[in-house]
Parts: sequence; structure tokens; C-alpha cells
Amino acid sequence: MSHGASIVVAVSGGGDPISRRVYRSNRWRQVRLVALERDDWVCQIQGLKCSTRATCVDHVIPCRVAPERAYDLGNLRAACQWCNNQQMVDDREGRGDAHGRFERRRVW
Repeated sequence: MSHGASIVVAVSGGGDPISRRVYRSNRWRQVRLVALERDDWVCQIQGLKCSTRATCVDHVIPCRVAPERAYDLGNLRAACQWCNNQQMVDDREGRGDAHGRFERRRVW
């Protein structure tokens, strides 16, 4: 299934230097597409307002917390824009445990 042809890669760059470096790299663009294909372009978060079709890739543990896992497919999952934005809000508001692992809720 080839869904990538019509997808425009928007690179916001993240809010910190580590995230900006990751999201602007060619390596990220390649790994991002592998994660989307692996998950068949279906959002793995499935939040309340999920559109189901994934166009983003979520870091389960954010780059700024675990930069060594930025390109690790085991730390990545396909996400729709709405669910990915909700994850970023949770991250910014500090919803996580003492180890920096953020709770990834399925419903908001």
C-alpha cells in the first residue's frame, strides 16, 4: 500500500534543539516513512477525535527525554494529526512519570 506519494512532510522542528535536529534530518524522513508503512498509515493512538489515517509519527518517549531513541522504530508509532497534537500537549504539560516516560492515553 503506497500512501506516501500525496503526503507533505511538515517539519515544525520541535521546541528544543534535540527535537529540531532530529525532525530536520534526512534520517528522520526515512525512518518516519518506515514507521508509517509498518503501521499501514493507521493511527496507533486512536484518541477521541482520531481521524484514523496517520500522517504523523509519535515518539512514545519524547526525543528530548531519550535522544538515543529518536530513530528507534520500537519508540515510534503512526499517529493522526489530532492524536499527535494531543501527545505534544501532554508532553508540554508534564504528564509523565518520574522516569520521563510519558503516559500515552488513548482517550482525551
